[in-house]
Amino acid sequence: SHYVFLDGAGMYYGPIRGTNEFSLFMWINAAAIGSVLTAFSQGGGWIQLRVEADGKLGCSVDGSSVFESSATLSANTWYHIGVTSVGTSQKLYLNGTQDGSASQTPAVGASATHINTGRIGAHNSGGYPWNGLIDDVRIHKRTLSAAEVLTIYNETKDGSYGELAA
Repeated sequence: SHYVFLDGAGMYYGPIRGTNEFSLFMWINAAAIGSVLTAFSQGGGWIQLRVEADGKLGCSVDGSSVFESSATLSANTWYHIGVTSVGTSQKLYLNGTQDGSASQTPAVGASATHINTGRIGAHNSGGYPWNGLIDDVRIHKRTLSAAEVLTIYNETKDGSYGELAA
């Protein structure tokens, strides 16, 4: 497999910006559950996708409030996680199925002041480091439909990358 092992340092990427619509998906496998583990963070935590200390999948797009999945994740297990956001409507996905929603005003967009480089595997501050594996990170500048999310999950759950060229 071609996953990335992260042990707290994280890795940087260019920001999501210029849109109030995006989708973010990835495969994760946490080595342990029991503390907040950040899989994705941008702008000092304005956008976060993480595993909470209680094992729930957590997400925030407004920089302050976190909404969670109803399902509880286990350590050493692969999960396909993600969020779609358009306007003030967000949907949280786990293994191809919606498992949470919220109404937050995203801290992204052409006029957002909290845009900077983000981090995969740690909060932008360096806190809440990821301990485990992350694979197949996908950031879209549009909201994927539930059918598209399920298709990506089904195409990638066996370790392949669907129609991705590289």
